[in-house]
This record gives sequence, C-alpha cells and structure tokens, in this order.
Amino acid sequence: MKHRISLQKSTGKLIEYQSGGIDNNINLLNIPKEKRSKYIESIIKGRFESLRQNAINRGYSKDDIEVKEVEDKEWETIKKEQIDKPIEEEKKIRDLDLKKKKDLIKKKLNLSDDDFKILKEIL
Repeated sequence: MKHRISLQKSTGKLIEYQSGGIDNNINLLNIPKEKRSKYIESIIKGRFESLRQNAINRGYSKDDIEVKEVEDKEWETIKKEQIDKPIEEEKKIRDLDLKKKKDLIKKKLNLSDDDFKILKEIL
C-alpha cells in the first residue's frame, strides 16, 4: 500500500498523512490506456497539492514543505518514530504522574495500600 505524507523539510517532522495510492483507490480499467498516464498524473498532482495546501493553512512555509508518496516500510518507520513513540512516552509520563498523585493522597490520608484499594473501589 502507498501512503502520501507531507513533512517539514527543516525538521523532518510529519505534518500530515493520507493513505492509499493510485493503485489501490482507482479502477484504471475504466480509463482508456492512452489517457491513463495523464489521468494518474493529474490525480497525484491534486493529492499532493492538497497535502501542500493543508500544511500552508497550518502555518508552514511553502518552501519548508516536502510532499511525497511512501511505501509501507518507510511509513511504518515514520509512524513509529513520530506518532507511536511520542504517545508511549506521554503515557509513561501520565502514569508516573498518576502514581505520584496516588502516593501523595495515600500519605495525606494516612492510608495503607489495602485501605487505598478499598477507597478506590468505593469511589
């Protein structure tokens, strides 16, 4: 599967993602052979322009935007580094903050672990 993405050139930061390429979204058999390449070219150009314009609308400079189509392997690498990893790190921070808050409440209320579990069940 192909994926369309826009990146900030200066940082490599993912701006936007769109799934599906020409090969898995358009039934080319209904288009005469002599018109297919021109049709495909216009579709790709339109999709890339959409990504570029969306990035500009979000405040990125048009000179700092890269738009391209990537295969699954490259998309998975980008997704892992720029989406999944930050989500996991944020969850770890929230979980740590929650543990600190629980410990603080237990201490203020002078509760044992068992008492705190009972309190949680009641609430």
